[in-house]
Amino acid sequence: MKTSNEIRLAAADLLESRPNAWIQGEFRRKNDDGTYSYCMVGACREVAGYYAYATYSDDDAANAAADAAASAANADAVSAVSYNDAPGRTREGVITALRAI
Repeated sequence: MKTSNEIRLAAADLLESRPNAWIQGEFRRKNDDGTYSYCMVGACREVAGYYAYATYSDDDAANAAADAAASAANADAVSAVSYNDAPGRTREGVITALRAI
């Protein structure tokens, strides 16, 4: 299993990989071209292997990594979901948060 740091950094890479890789309002969405877009938690889940294997340990690790990044970026963030979905949040802001700690 990947460490929290490995998950966060790989999730940042995933969200940076293409302009439409990041979304708000959903964990993961399949695009018309067959690719997926992810929120902060969804990207962490993807790189932790949750979508491939659907194991709760991978989901716990992914959620912990995303929540740590969100709380480090904004001490008032209740969760990574609320951080990701806040009005005015940007893909670049989420990527910066994932790389910051």
